[in-house]
Amino acid sequence: MLNDRKEQLLNEATLAADSKRKELMEKVRADVDQVKTRWQDMLIREQNAFFADLRQRAAKQLYATARKALSDLADADLEERIIDEFIRRVQVLDEEKSVSIRKAISGGGNRVTIQSAFDIPAPKQTKIEEVLKKQITNGFTIRYLLEPDIVSGIELRVNGHKIAWSLNEYLETLVESLTETLQKEAHAA
Repeated sequence: MLNDRKEQLLNEATLAADSKRKELMEKVRADVDQVKTRWQDMLIREQNAFFADLRQRAAKQLYATARKALSDLADADLEERIIDEFIRRVQVLDEEKSVSIRKAISGGGNRVTIQSAFDIPAPKQTKIEEVLKKQITNGFTIRYLLEPDIVSGIELRVNGHKIAWSLNEYLETLVESLTETLQKEAHAA
């Protein structure tokens, strides 16, 4: 009987120890999972910060390189082609965009700003005004501004709306593509 009681106590102690061991193992697993999750979150934040910084640096470098190359190459013919492309974009505006810009012009005190990386000759200014009057509305004033940050381009801005053509669009696409490629390479590694 004493041996039976001893064996029963031993079995109970073994079961209690197994139960405690399982409980402790589950706690350790949970703690490890928490640490792993925090570590993965930290890695994702660091990766996002790295790519944001890389994107910003790449964009600045691409813009600087493009500005330099285009300023070396720019001449009246290139600037004229840029203006012609801008005019073409205004001419092919759909009705919805024309209406929203018309409303923006009237809501913005009938003032339109056209910014460009270069001086727009008077005959081209006249052509721009004619196209805007025909495609959008009449009765507005245009202010022309030089804006060197527009990489070889031109843009119309009015009360939160914009029509533009510049190399910025192409450079931004290039930077996004570069960033995607780098992210894919980092995930594959």
